[in-house]
Amino acid sequence: MKKVFTLIIVGLIVISFPTFSASAQKNIAITSFNMYNKMSGWDKYTIKRIQRGSIINYHGAGKISFGGKVGYNPYPAGLTAPVSSNGWYAAVVKRTHITPGTTMRVEIYRNEIVRVKPSVGANVLGQYRIRCAVANYNGKWKWDFWVKPSDIIRVDGWAYNSIAQYTTL
Repeated sequence: MKKVFTLIIVGLIVISFPTFSASAQKNIAITSFNMYNKMSGWDKYTIKRIQRGSIINYHGAGKISFGGKVGYNPYPAGLTAPVSSNGWYAAVVKRTHITPGTTMRVEIYRNEIVRVKPSVGANVLGQYRIRCAVANYNGKWKWDFWVKPSDIIRVDGWAYNSIAQYTTL
């Protein structure tokens, strides 16, 4: 009887013990980069080329998946950005235009990846605009720009394995 009782208690403990699993994060590729079969080593090879604007699944520690393939990239932090984080959302620019900032102006090209914060809006140059961040050439974000909501398409609702590009077809 004690053995049966012990087995039941052990079974309840195993079932009720919380499991810890790493959660994946939805990211967007800021620039094109390679996905490798392993993180490093002499036998590392490219298994897929990730295009700019691809919605990828980032597992952490350099592990990514896109298009049914799982691979690694040694430096995904500067090459990708989270689709949504702390009220900032990734978006694709619909048209090339000059965007005003607090200290300077910048030209944003069509299909460029930006991050917007829709909850922060202001009347800038006589038009309603929302807060915008633009990535520069080395993966750093410049956070002090303003963009019209009609000039962007948010991609936070897009599915994994899709490519965010704007076209007029």
